[in-house]
Amino acid sequence: MEELSNKIYPKVYLRKGREKSVLNLHPWIFSGGIQKQDNCFDGDIVAVCSANNEILGYGHYTEKASIACRLFHFGNIEGNLFTKEYWFQKFTKAREARKKLKNTETNAWRWIFAEGDNLPGLILDVYHDTAVIQARTTGMKKLLPTLTEWIQNQNIQHIIQKEERGNSSQAAENQWILGKKQLTLIKENGFSFEVNVEFGQKTGFYLDQRDNRTLFQRYAHGRTTLNLCCYTGAFSVYAIAGGAKSITSVDISKIAIEQAKKNIEIYYDQFQDTPIPCEFHVADCFDFLKQMPENHYDFIVLDPPAFSKNHTAIAEASRGYKEINLKAMRKIQPGGILFTFSCSQHIDKELFQKIIFAAAVDSKRNVRILHQLHQAPDHPINVFYPEGEYLKGFVLEVL
Repeated sequence: MEELSNKIYPKVYLRKGREKSVLNLHPWIFSGGIQKQDNCFDGDIVAVCSANNEILGYGHYTEKASIACRLFHFGNIEGNLFTKEYWFQKFTKAREARKKLKNTETNAWRWIFAEGDNLPGLILDVYHDTAVIQARTTGMKKLLPTLTEWIQNQNIQHIIQKEERGNSSQAAENQWILGKKQLTLIKENGFSFEVNVEFGQKTGFYLDQRDNRTLFQRYAHGRTTLNLCCYTGAFSVYAIAGGAKSITSVDISKIAIEQAKKNIEIYYDQFQDTPIPCEFHVADCFDFLKQMPENHYDFIVLDPPAFSKNHTAIAEASRGYKEINLKAMRKIQPGGILFTFSCSQHIDKELFQKIIFAAAVDSKRNVRILHQLHQAPDHPINVFYPEGEYLKGFVLEVL
């Protein structure tokens, strides 16, 4: 990576009045807010300037995108600019914040969370001795040699860069940078899980649900449990640990269901508890809800994939969330508990609650909110970037 003293970066000039968001420390610069710019290329570091040529911050430029620049540094900077040492300090600051969480029963964490750590476009998850990188911008991809060197200094043995895809058919685009360990055994709150970091969804495991699964365990005792969109069965394992009466795990992916079975086997090997009835179904969750009998389950978790990938899909996504929650509310036993989530960034907390309200009205059931849920603290929400609160959830009592 190029490291020059007093380097002159190309400049991007904002339209008059558009500097307010930058002064409020929001990291995104939209293309419509740019008045003019120097000759900039995809992935360049650029200086973002007011209409009066005052440097407001620095960020990575993205060509032909609605978000033209993502800022990683606010204000001007003198002397040596963005050297290896600068980036090492930012990575280390993020890592040190996770050490404060102090959970010796867990060895899988998100070490870097994009805008939440003032490193837009970069995700770093660490599963025991394996690091998984997702670089979502060209600028962050250019930083991979620097990031890789820093990760190796943290005694990590395996590093993979994953393209952000929801489906494993794209796994050929993934690249092992150091070592290779496709399957790794992690520990979360004392429970062991096998994670496929190469072929699994996202980085392999949904670390953001860690604390919500602990709460789920507390409610599980004696309940007939349904885990819809179960992926690799983490909620199912916590339900078993909580003393559920039975657990049914449903996912459209046969590979995910096989991994869910394996993780439940690992649980019983670890704790030697008396097995409870476990069913597994490879099925579309909407179809399963439509066909399942009423009043059979009194404990349901709905954790579907993101229904909305962009602003244009919000209306359609809202209908999807309403439908899946409505079906669950209509069929759950009276007095049943429903954990329901949205991980769609474009469905904010207020909209999701309105969707739940609409589903409750149409279900003609009395529904009460017991808890409001969000992502685990190793996925911190930058107060200046509320869009970072992508995971929303409610624990509902359906009477």
